Amino acid sequence: MLVNKTYRVIPFQPSHVQDVVTGEGRVLSPAKFGDVGKHPAFSVYHGDTYLMSGGVVAAAAWWGTAWLILNSAEACKHLTFIVRNVRRYLTQLQHQGMHRIEATCFTGTPNGGRLLKALGFELECEMALAGPRGETGERYVRLQWPIQSQLPQSR
Repeated sequence: MLVNKTYRVIPFQPSHVQDVVTGEGRVLSPAKFGDVGKHPAFSVYHGDTYLMSGGVVAAAAWWGTAWLILNSAEACKHLTFIVRNVRRYLTQLQHQGMHRIEATCFTGTPNGGRLLKALGFELECEMALAGPRGETGERYVRLQWPIQSQLPQSR
């Protein structure tokens, strides 16, 4: 994975999020990530400071659901790097045939929609009572069209 002078992008391990506290003050448990490691996923560090983890869980070869966990206190200082590289990662997945990638954010994450738009997602719909505590959710989608396999082949 990517390594430069200050950032490390490495394959995701559930232990990476052991000490991350969510915006609601809850500590995430590595046990909640079960089979995520079977899908494309990564973590980003700045020096020894954890910034984020993210990936896409494939529902089918052409369709996946994106997930992202940010260390909010630190990630906001490095948004340019994060957005640029997550967009690159999503584009790479789409060139490999995953032409629909979905992501959902809830009313408890007011900047979630802005971040998803910066990552190239567009609002698809609002979903009433979609969150674990009855929050309204917003589903965003990132599409690549036409599908690469449907393009005419040059001779």
